[in-house]
Amino acid sequence: MRWQALLIAFLPWLAGCGGVATGPTGIDQAALLTASCSGCHAEGGQAITGLTGMPATELEAKLLAYRDDAGGGSAMHRMARGYSDEQIGLIARTLGD
Repeated sequence: MRWQALLIAFLPWLAGCGGVATGPTGIDQAALLTASCSGCHAEGGQAITGLTGMPATELEAKLLAYRDDAGGGSAMHRMARGYSDEQIGLIARTLGD
C-alpha cells in the first residue's frame, strides 16, 4: 500500500519526464497520468463520481479549477496541483468524451 501512495505522489513528476506524449522509455503518458484517476473514478466500479460521458472540455475546466483553488484541501485539489496545463489537457482528452 505504501508503494501505491508513493507512486501517486510522484505521478505528476514522472509524467513530466520526456514530454507529454511519451517519456524517455516510451511510456504512454496518458496511461500513466490517468492511472491515479482509476482508484476513485473507475468505470463500472464503485466510483465516487463517474467520468463516463463527461465532455473533455468540462473535465479539463474542472481539473483546472481544482488545481487553481488555493484554499481547497480535498484529495482532488491536492492531486490536481501536481499537474501542468498540458498534463491536465491530456488527462481530459483521454478520459473525456
